[in-house]
Amino acid sequence: MKIDFKKISKEPRSFVYESNGLTLKGCIYRKQAHLYMMDALLVGDILLTCDKSGEEYVKTLNEKLNFGISDGIFPSHTLKELEVVEFFDGYIDIAFLLESEVESIKLEYHTKEHINN
Repeated sequence: MKIDFKKISKEPRSFVYESNGLTLKGCIYRKQAHLYMMDALLVGDILLTCDKSGEEYVKTLNEKLNFGISDGIFPSHTLKELEVVEFFDGYIDIAFLLESEVESIKLEYHTKEHINN
C-alpha cells in the first residue's frame, strides 16, 4: 500500500494496512515542508525466538508507533529527537514501514518469560 505525498495535508489521513496477521492502523499528516508525521498502532501476533532457550513462541503486539516520514533527504540535525524514515519516489510505502518495524522487533532480545499479553 502506497500513499502519494501530494495527497497528504495538515489534516490527518487515516489508513489501515493488514499483512500476515498484523494490522498497522493510524494516521499521517503534514508537519512541515517535506516532513510528515505518522501516529499508528501495530497489533497482532508475531512469532519470535527465545534468546535463552531457542524455542519459538507467539507474542501479541500492541505497539504505538510515532515517527517522521520525509519526502527525500531530511537533515538529521533539524529534529534530533525524532526518528525520520526517508522515501525517494514520492510515495509513503506502508507495507515497507510495517515490514521494517517487524524486523526491528525481531532483532531485539526476547525471552519467553517476559511475554506481555
